[in-house]
Amino acid sequence: MCRVTDPKTGKEQSACVSCKTACFDIDAEQTYWSELRKPGRRLVQYGYLGMVIAFYLYYFLYTGNWDYYFTGAWTREADQVTKAFDPGFYVYGQVIPIPKFAAVYITFGVLIAITFTIGVVLEKGCRRLVRRYGRPILAEQAQHLAFTIFTLASFWIFFSYGARPSLNRLPTYPLLAFNALIVLVGSVWFYRTIRWSREDYEREQMAATLRRQLHKLDLDPALLEGRSLEELTPNELCTLVKVMQGFSQRLRLQTYMGVVVDLLKQKTINPTSSFEFCRNLRQELQLKDMDHFTALEAIASTHPDLLATTLSRANAYEDLTTLATTLVKPLKSRPRKA
Repeated sequence: MCRVTDPKTGKEQSACVSCKTACFDIDAEQTYWSELRKPGRRLVQYGYLGMVIAFYLYYFLYTGNWDYYFTGAWTREADQVTKAFDPGFYVYGQVIPIPKFAAVYITFGVLIAITFTIGVVLEKGCRRLVRRYGRPILAEQAQHLAFTIFTLASFWIFFSYGARPSLNRLPTYPLLAFNALIVLVGSVWFYRTIRWSREDYEREQMAATLRRQLHKLDLDPALLEGRSLEELTPNELCTLVKVMQGFSQRLRLQTYMGVVVDLLKQKTINPTSSFEFCRNLRQELQLKDMDHFTALEAIASTHPDLLATTLSRANAYEDLTTLATTLVKPLKSRPRKA
């Protein structure tokens, strides 16, 4: 996260002002899922692949062969600025009289448009394909699948051509080992990411926070069957929480409040988004929606600074208004005492 140096001690310290809830520096994956459906996100993700392809393809379109790029001749070419108005395309022995400076933009524009179109079509194809096999899929998950495929393609293409004028000077076996490493890293990442979803991420985040809260409880070792809390998977932790149904209401509410406090400290959630984010946990602990607001009231009295700093300063008025409405609405629905 953002950091500054303390002038008195000379040591680094946090300078985070909670200007953004889904901060890339704090949690990159949270930022990914929060901004997945934002306008322009598709253009960035799909268009980047077009930029990578256009960057390397233009070397071929400019000279008509790959020797210009792979030999590194472009790094030793003199007076490149003066050649900006020379013909920019030379394809199959034919010179196309488009200035070089314009040909570059045309190449990038066309490739970005092509990859963007392919990405949108791929998204729709993912939804239709999965629906045909009887497994419904959300538009968000289809977009994630397409993003994953395009990211893998960008990674492989970039490292297939990037720095090749230098890498090709390596002996055969080290070069093959490098190529194999690129394929292996991309394949492992793709296998792990293609099966992931927002629900998996939120379950993992909740499990990590819940694990810290369970450490504070005196759990019966028989419940863990000789294992530690660190060894339990997120699904096993949820099962353990269900076993805690026999615990007192006070203990369950205390555990829930501790989870919310931890999530606020980590800036995984803010007060306005905490209600929906923690819905599944309330169901596991058999707590009512009203208990969430009871927990927020308790946090407001014990950790007032925490609630204040987790509200975005950029949208402070809007966040405070939303939070006040969220808190007051359930209070109005409470039955009045006679």
